[in-house]
Amino acid sequence: MPRYGITDIENFVEKIRFSLLLLSPRVLVERVLDAGGQLTITTLNAWRAGQNLPSYSKLRQFCRAANIEPVDFHLDLDAFMRRICSANGISEEDRKVYAAKFHSQQNSGLRFRAIETVTSSGIARLFERLKGTFLGYNLVLNNLGFVHTSLVRFEKVEHPFIVARCLSLQDDVCREYAGQLFPTRNNLMLILEAQGDVHEDFVSMLLCKPMDTGKDVAWLNGIVLASAEDQIIYPAAARIYMEKLSEEDAALDPSEILRRPAPEWCMDFLSNKISGCDGDTVLESRLLTRSSVARARAGK
Repeated sequence: MPRYGITDIENFVEKIRFSLLLLSPRVLVERVLDAGGQLTITTLNAWRAGQNLPSYSKLRQFCRAANIEPVDFHLDLDAFMRRICSANGISEEDRKVYAAKFHSQQNSGLRFRAIETVTSSGIARLFERLKGTFLGYNLVLNNLGFVHTSLVRFEKVEHPFIVARCLSLQDDVCREYAGQLFPTRNNLMLILEAQGDVHEDFVSMLLCKPMDTGKDVAWLNGIVLASAEDQIIYPAAARIYMEKLSEEDAALDPSEILRRPAPEWCMDFLSNKISGCDGDTVLESRLLTRSSVARARAGK
């Protein structure tokens, strides 16, 4: 049998996705291990997400477990689907069902590559830096001067997301939001949904990705965008600044923390002064550094 190059395989990701739709990843891994090989669910997920290609030996182990040959991956996609179904005793009728499900998944909407490329180790490292509670401040209603406070807690990892919860004080009522954070190349995207039937609302935050990759994150900043409410669209976008609370402060009554006034020194991180000069933007939030935060705290 000729040794085909892995990089010569067309539609490799699609063929792996169909294989894992047809055959249980857990069973495939067990077959490989029983035969003395090495393969993990994490590796299969990486192939499925297009994060890397297998070595020839890994592909050969996979194929043996799936009852096919490596050369079958060089068939066109439809022929490959027929081959792997036939090799595993799948009837033509069932093959059509699997094929329809596969194509439905492929065409059911946008596939966000930013999410698919998030690795389990990468999201775990990010969580270790973020985990805990942050107290956030942002101006609201087109920066009319009222500072809104919120508590955002990063609780756990559910790959490829970090699970988050938020408490927001609105009209002296503490509203709870639940959501997920995921990293993109340059930013962190946090999407939150209000809990309960009384207050339906979505909020999204686009946060600057911290620079110091080896240290715990002491603050986050970015842009918060609240949704429309009661069929009214209003300018709810604003800059947001969040500082991580100590474990002692995080254990206090949330209502007490949310009623704390925003420190004067952080107001420059919230307001968006527009001078009309070239280069001004309607709303922007630039990455903060340790020195810029230290100068702000010192009133410089």
